[in-house]
Amino acid sequence: MLHSHSGAMAEFKHLVIAKFKEGVVVEELLQGMEKLVSEIDVVQSFEWGEDIESKEMMRQGFTHAFMMTFKSKEEFTVFQTHPKHVEFSATFSAVIDKVLLLDFPSVLAKPPPARPRPRPRPRPRPRHPHHLHRHRTDARPSTGTGTGIGVTCPDYSIREISSLVVCVSINVRVSFF
Repeated sequence: MLHSHSGAMAEFKHLVIAKFKEGVVVEELLQGMEKLVSEIDVVQSFEWGEDIESKEMMRQGFTHAFMMTFKSKEEFTVFQTHPKHVEFSATFSAVIDKVLLLDFPSVLAKPPPARPRPRPRPRPRPRHPHHLHRHRTDARPSTGTGTGIGVTCPDYSIREISSLVVCVSINVRVSFF
């Protein structure tokens, strides 16, 4: 059983560094790789990149790197013997000029920064205050001849009240009459 320095179970990595033959359409090969890894459940993650910074002398002709992550060496073994991987490997081998393979248990020396947890969304407030439900009317604007305050909320109306009413709602219309 493989463990990292901290004693936790180590992931297993499969790193492929390749130089393709002249005329190879790499994009088509990448589409095939992405399809392959999406169809094999033991592949935990797949990432790739094309070298754009290294000097030719340093990269020795290699242009692309591909890395797959597995939970364990045993799951990597399952991947290696999977019929779809065996078939794709024949296609891949036919288009490469040079290849370097490394299969290894990973040692996490510096974990990525923790992502901030998304804030919980506030619960929406009721559109109309609960105490107005008993005053439901036909949603016409308040009209009246008395002295007082008329408060109209959509679908709710309170007429000619002598005490202060607070209506916390959207589109509140207060009329004095």
